[in-house]
Amino acid sequence: MGFGSALLRRLNAPCRNLRIVPSSRRFSGLPSRCAAGAFAVGRTPAGEKDFMRKLLLFLIGMIVGAGLMTFAFKYHVMYAKDGLVLIPKKQASLSDLYVDVRSWRTSDWQAHPDLVQSLMSHGRSDLISGPATDLLHDLKRKMDKAEKLDDDSRIE
Repeated sequence: MGFGSALLRRLNAPCRNLRIVPSSRRFSGLPSRCAAGAFAVGRTPAGEKDFMRKLLLFLIGMIVGAGLMTFAFKYHVMYAKDGLVLIPKKQASLSDLYVDVRSWRTSDWQAHPDLVQSLMSHGRSDLISGPATDLLHDLKRKMDKAEKLDDDSRIE
C-alpha cells in the first residue's frame, strides 16, 4: 500500500462537493472526481446563485431608475383642485417635478414661469387660479417678446 493505491481510492470515491472554509479561504478537500474520472458537474455553489440574484436585482433597479428619471425630465406632476394632473414639460429639466397649486398666489406663479409656460402651451391655463389671470397675460406677453428677441438674435 503505497501512495498510488491511496490516490486510486480517492479518485474512485463517490462524488463530493468542493468546500471552501470561509474563515481561512482555503480548500477543505481536493476536487472530487466521480468514478468516470470527471469532476462533479451540475451543482453551482450557493455564492454564485446569490451573485446572480443580486446582479439581476441591480439591473432591474437600474432600468426602473432610468424610467423614473426619464419621467421626471419630461413631466410636471401637479396637484390641483381637480386632483393629480400630468403636464408635459416644454424643456427637459428637473425643475417643478411635483407642485401643489391648490393654494398658490400670484407670487407663487411668478416664481415658476416654466410651469406657467407649459400649462399655456398645452391648453391647461384653466388650472391657474383666478387672481393670477392678469399675471398670466403679463407672462405670456413677456414670453412672446423674449421668443421674438431670441428669434431675431438667431437670424443675425
